[in-house]
Amino acid sequence: NIIHSYGKFPNLWIGLQRYSIIGTLLNLFKLHYNDNKIDYITGADLFIRRNVIEKYGLFDPDFFMYYEESEMQFRYKKNGYLCTIYDIPKIIHLENYSMNISHKSNSLRKNRIALISFYLYLKKCKGVFYYFLFRFIYMFISPLLLIHPKYSFKDKISFIKTAYLYI
Repeated sequence: NIIHSYGKFPNLWIGLQRYSIIGTLLNLFKLHYNDNKIDYITGADLFIRRNVIEKYGLFDPDFFMYYEESEMQFRYKKNGYLCTIYDIPKIIHLENYSMNISHKSNSLRKNRIALISFYLYLKKCKGVFYYFLFRFIYMFISPLLLIHPKYSFKDKISFIKTAYLYI
């Protein structure tokens, strides 16, 4: 399957699409906004000059998984470096071992880990105001997950707790 290898830096709208029922509705009606801007390249497809790494660092160890390459490339872009896509090399990522989850309810656990990293990304890259704005809006939207038929009630509650209680 072809998956994304690049994207736009995460923001409030992208967060609401990924971590709420808003994304499900947008997928259902195929209403996604895309301006084809490339801000970051995923880690599996990324090549970085050694001098850039030596000057601005590599991955931030505060991130466990998800958004670590976005944050790193946000730092690079702040210092004048841009991402470029080359069509010549082809990268094939055969398996997804980092989160190889077979049980259907576990996808919500994966999203919970991603949400925690998204919070951290917002704090570090967008600032405390942006972080709290997203958290405030998300507090009202996250309970809508309870009507989603795909996940167990226990997993839904665990995910919603993350929305309210994670600091």
